[in-house]
Amino acid sequence: MLDLALGTQVGAASTLFLVAPDNRRDVVAQQLKRPVFSRVSELGIRYIPYNQLKEHRETIGRFDSSIKPLMEISQRL
Repeated sequence: MLDLALGTQVGAASTLFLVAPDNRRDVVAQQLKRPVFSRVSELGIRYIPYNQLKEHRETIGRFDSSIKPLMEISQRL
């Protein structure tokens, strides 16, 4: 993930979303605080619980390539 985000111009200019099970938000946040992921905080990665993605998938599909609906249902880690 870091190679993609920090190693390319496209990655550096993109918003990255991490999709994981609803009940894993705290575990994901803890893992991202580990030293190996020290630069992750620079990326502004957003977390989307599976349930939110599933619940809003039809609405998201109507927005074509816009990330606006993803931003609305995601959470900053």
